Amino acid sequence: TQVLGTSFNIKFYRELPTIQVFVNSGKVEVHDRQHTLGMYTPQQQVTYNKQNKSFLRETVTGDHTLRWMHNDLILDNDEFKEVAVYLQNRYNVNFKYAGKRLNRQHYSVRFSNKLSINQVLDILQFIDGRKYRLNGDTVNIK
Repeated sequence: TQVLGTSFNIKFYRELPTIQVFVNSGKVEVHDRQHTLGMYTPQQQVTYNKQNKSFLRETVTGDHTLRWMHNDLILDNDEFKEVAVYLQNRYNVNFKYAGKRLNRQHYSVRFSNKLSINQVLDILQFIDGRKYRLNGDTVNIK
C-alpha cells in the first residue's frame, strides 16, 4: 500500500483469508508482490484474497469501516471465525469451541470499545443462545 495524502483503514489479520483496504479521503495505491491492484479514492475498498491472489474493488457506503477509530467495532454479516479473531485481538483472549455450525453462522453486531470482554460475551450469548464462559484468558463456548 502506497499512501498518497489520505486517511484509510487496512484490515489485516493473519488468521483471515482476506485483506481489506478502505479509503476515507485522498488516494491509496495498492499492490501485491507482483502487480498494482489499482488506485483507490474515497468510499472505495479493495478486498484481496491471500490464497488465490484475486481482488475485488467496490464502493462502500456508510461509515462503519472506520468506526473502530471512534470506539466501535461493527461486524456486518461476518462469520463467527472473523468475530472471534477480532475479539481475540481486542481482548487478548482465545476462543475454544467445537462444531461446524458456529463457523456457518453470521453475525451483524456493534460493540463499543468501552465494553468489557464479559459484557461482549453476554451479548453474544443473547444473540446465539450459546454459553460463553471466560476462564483466565480462554473463552469456552458450549
